Amino acid sequence: MWEAIAAKVDPNGQPVAPFHAGEPCAAYLGQAGAGHYVKMVHNGIEYADMQLICEAYQLMTDLLGMTPDEIGTVFERWNQGALNSYLMEISADILKTADPVTGQPFVQVVLDKAGQKGTGLWTAVNSLQEGEPAPTIAQAVFARAQSAQKGLRVEASRTIKLATVAIDIRDKSAILNGIEEALVCAKIAVYAQGFALMKVKSDHQAGNWIWRKLPVSGGQVALSARAFCTKSPRRLWLRQAFAIYFSQSRLPTCWRKKVSAGARQSPTVRWPVFPFPASVRH
Repeated sequence: MWEAIAAKVDPNGQPVAPFHAGEPCAAYLGQAGAGHYVKMVHNGIEYADMQLICEAYQLMTDLLGMTPDEIGTVFERWNQGALNSYLMEISADILKTADPVTGQPFVQVVLDKAGQKGTGLWTAVNSLQEGEPAPTIAQAVFARAQSAQKGLRVEASRTIKLATVAIDIRDKSAILNGIEEALVCAKIAVYAQGFALMKVKSDHQAGNWIWRKLPVSGGQVALSARAFCTKSPRRLWLRQAFAIYFSQSRLPTCWRKKVSAGARQSPTVRWPVFPFPASVRH
């Protein structure tokens, strides 16, 4: 079964199948588990991507008082632009889904207790081991751990009462635009963290590993995941990143400087008014 579903490469590491829009979705990444390592970091980026979407949802709920259905409609619109991705698409679908028993929004009925399989944790731990900061990925792991502490959170909500302050929202549209911009820029920072970690690990690892002594670039690593991964953005700045990776040697630095500059200069993606802290720190 595994042989049947696995991506195919020839003895020289060139992809045989599958392809997406004429571009290969596979690449030989090196010996001694290099491919498994890339998949681990891929999952770490996904942890962060999901957490960023959750933080955008929380801002829209707590700050703007929007309903899940309203937020789902906004996510549908965002999915037509720079934030186009599978995760954004299914988030919009879930937010617009009602519980068949109660008729309430499904996200308000489902147990708010997340689990994890470990790949995000391993990515965060390895970023500490390699001395390559991945703060957004680490914070996403912490958020899942806090989510799992359901009993503690319920008890705290009974004993700790937080003051609320009424805010006069005069331009809801401007705030939504700011959240959208923050989400795009935070995602760029997350990809920079993940690819920088892979580059540092590759430099520290003996033998042929990902970037080390192989005819494979960061762009090919990104392309190999694009068609089948749940978090991959499908257009705009990710394609800019591919071009940068294929043309530059100092990959992580080029990613940060040029893709971020491209996002700032785009008429539809500006630097955020509402930054997500862990990503901005990076």
